[in-house]
Amino acid sequence: MKRVISIAAVLLLPMLMLCPIGRAYAQAYDDSAMSGAVTCTGATLLNGQPVATSATSLVADGSGHWSAGSASYQITSGQAQGGNCDYTLDHGEYVVHSDGTGMSATNWRLVKPQSATVCPTSTWGADNLWLPNGSYWGVHDGGNGGIYQYGSCVTAAEAE
Repeated sequence: MKRVISIAAVLLLPMLMLCPIGRAYAQAYDDSAMSGAVTCTGATLLNGQPVATSATSLVADGSGHWSAGSASYQITSGQAQGGNCDYTLDHGEYVVHSDGTGMSATNWRLVKPQSATVCPTSTWGADNLWLPNGSYWGVHDGGNGGIYQYGSCVTAAEAE
């Protein structure tokens, strides 16, 4: 009898992990779930060490494109501690899957007059999104390598 239960557990456990039982989604998502203003806060790590906090504002068109955006990084360590790196969005796209996961790809241009001299003149980001809890994490690089960022976002509608 124990053997039958063990075999059943081995066969059924992977199926239960893949099935949406107990993971009912409150809604189906798509690109229109990201529409209007989106505000994010996050932390930036370089080679696993915290180096900056960030505040990002984006405008989503509801069709998979970021139409405008700005990002400001407050440098929290190193020789430029206390300085800022401020960017404006050059180009950005996103995709949202029906389960609320998604991806975002962005390219940013440095706003030089108000940024520290150590800031890269351009940078890009590739983020994973999880809309059900408003989180993101991903790779950001301005030529330094090993830069990771994570944080949370809210839409204008959620902020009200």
